[in-house]
Amino acid sequence: MPDTITQIADAMQTVLDHVPEQNARSTGFVRRQRKLTASVFVKALVFGFLANPHASRDELTRVAATLGLAITPQALDERLTSEAAELLRRVLQASIQAMITADPVALAILDRFTEVVLLDSSTISLPEEFRSSWAGCGSVNPAKGNAAFKLSLAYDLKTGRLRGPDLEAGRLNDKKTALANAPLCAGALRIADLGYFKIAMPRRMDQGGVYYLSRYQSGTVIYDAQGRKWPLLSQWLHDRGPRVDQEIRLGERDRLPCRL
Repeated sequence: MPDTITQIADAMQTVLDHVPEQNARSTGFVRRQRKLTASVFVKALVFGFLANPHASRDELTRVAATLGLAITPQALDERLTSEAAELLRRVLQASIQAMITADPVALAILDRFTEVVLLDSSTISLPEEFRSSWAGCGSVNPAKGNAAFKLSLAYDLKTGRLRGPDLEAGRLNDKKTALANAPLCAGALRIADLGYFKIAMPRRMDQGGVYYLSRYQSGTVIYDAQGRKWPLLSQWLHDRGPRVDQEIRLGERDRLPCRL
């Protein structure tokens, strides 16, 4: 237990002290030396909102005072900029990478792979004033649904580690997100839903020695191992009973070897 507490304390110090300072200038939050450093700014917000999720500017400045900085609510408000948002995004990403490690899944079959990556995303709506920065998909009401961000995560079942979160525009298709196109090491298994499917994906995975699991995308051309084209997959499956395990070729041009 003492070792665990020490590890958590070290990780928290890295996330709340070192990460903000390392990213202060590259995010544009700090352009010249100021009394309000990036680390104090981050800690004032984190500790302030932990104590009260609806903390006012006055409450946040009182937290900053406990950290050794006297600042007015107006001065703090002036620092809540897009550069500050990018700084906080990087701190969030670093905190998840440093602190969140789930128990790995103990299944012998997973030992066949170098990693087993589950990929998924969620879209979160935002107030309309954010639409220029985080474009949503819109709705039947032209005044709603125009601002959203997509949060993507990749989870390795073998180690319990997370990649992400990656924040991107809500209207971005899953298959175009950064994590969807991130390279995996040879021998890895990638599991994703149909939102991530495109024929170029299994081709790239196959070339890189990566395995993949996906549901079948309706309309994708399939050939059997003998080169016969299946015009209607549902009818073909119906004729073969409740369980099918067969080698196939996927795609009209690619003819990628797969297992159905």
